[in-house]
This record gives sequence, structure tokens and C-alpha cells, in this order.
Amino acid sequence: MFIAEYSLAVVWKRQGGQKGGRSTLGKCTKPGGLTRFYSGHDWVIWVAADHARQLKLDVHQVEALLYHELLHCALEGDPPVPAIVGHDVEAFLSEVEEYGLWKTDLAAAGTVFGRQLSLEGLAEG
Repeated sequence: MFIAEYSLAVVWKRQGGQKGGRSTLGKCTKPGGLTRFYSGHDWVIWVAADHARQLKLDVHQVEALLYHELLHCALEGDPPVPAIVGHDVEAFLSEVEEYGLWKTDLAAAGTVFGRQLSLEGLAEG
């Protein structure tokens, strides 16, 4: 994986805060300016200690959170430089209830979710 050739720090943050009325569990950032100079890292991922404790996240859930944040790490340009990429899907549950999988990112997510639900059904049976 390309990240092995770059510098990444993972840290606990005392308080994660909120965004849009939801707890922020973690975030991947690309330090710039003086922060980049003094940290020496291409990306910094922080995990909200307060929310992890409050939600009683287990090891698997923290691993999933870290994996999620790692997926934001990318390289862009020529020569490649560290960058942050957004999510594959952005949607509201009520949007999907009302209009279905009406755009390509939703359709792709629906396929993945369907496969995951099938796997869960096989595991239970």
C-alpha cells in the first residue's frame, strides 16, 4: 500500500466534538504550513477518546474507524503528493426511502450493502 512510503500519525483526541448534530468519532487531516513542518507527517488521523468511551467502541469498531479514516488518504498529481479524498457516497436515509438508488454512487452502495446483507444471512444460517 502506498501509505507505507509516507508519514502518518494516529493520535487520541480528548474531545471529538460534533458536526451537523452528530458526534465526530475521528478525522483524517493533511497538515499544512507550520503544523506540517513541526509534525513531519503527511497525514494525521485522530480518534475522539470521549466518543469512543461513551459509545463503548470495541477493538473491532476502533479498527473499522481507523480503516475508514485511512481511506481518506490519497495521492494526487504528478509528481504525486498527499491529499484527502471524500466519501464514495453521500446520502440521507429518507432520500433513499423516497427515491431509491437514483444516482450511480447510491446504486454502487446498494450493491455493496446487498452483498454484505447476503453474507450476514449466510453466517446466521
